[in-house]
Amino acid sequence: MNDYCIFEADFSEYEQAIISIRSAVFIIEQGVPRELEIDGRDPFCHHVLAFIDEFPVATGRISRGGKIGRVAVLKKYRNLGYGRAIIAELEAIASTMGLDQVSLGAQTGATGFYQKLGYNPYGDIFMDADIPHIHMRKYITHGKT
Repeated sequence: MNDYCIFEADFSEYEQAIISIRSAVFIIEQGVPRELEIDGRDPFCHHVLAFIDEFPVATGRISRGGKIGRVAVLKKYRNLGYGRAIIAELEAIASTMGLDQVSLGAQTGATGFYQKLGYNPYGDIFMDADIPHIHMRKYITHGKT
């Protein structure tokens, strides 16, 4: 992994960077309609951003209830550890919020990635934006994941 900076980002301050990554991955690359991707929940979530130099390359969010979502890494930077770093930072936020578990709806193609990070699938496959997903969760302990 290149030298990078990862941090919890205030949505109102970093909205452009967050939306630019998600637009590139979900709207342009995967064909998710903009109105589904930009869902109005962002101001109510904690966001994480990864930058290389001053260039945003990865993001994700977690709701107050512990639902992780909108995890996106620009194509050029995949398989380099940035996705793992985003998830680790989101789990750390969950821990500081006192949550005992986190959950997410993983695209079925990403299930293996999340299982390597300790997530377990449950329930049936469901469609979201015409992409098959599966619910996954991970139990966490306070102070460490």
